[in-house]
Amino acid sequence: MNRVAPPDAILREVWERTGDRPFERIDDVITLAELQDISERYKQVAGFSRGRLADPV
Repeated sequence: MNRVAPPDAILREVWERTGDRPFERIDDVITLAELQDISERYKQVAGFSRGRLADPV
């Protein structure tokens, strides 16, 4: 599952959107909501979501 949502998913997404061209602000490339969504998905996959940490199996 780590291959589906790797830790570098944000870097890959920004690279795909910019074509590796320079940019001034990350907000011009990806929204805060998108960053949070990617981060939350990774936490779920890695087992670090609040729910999983509060109720370990």
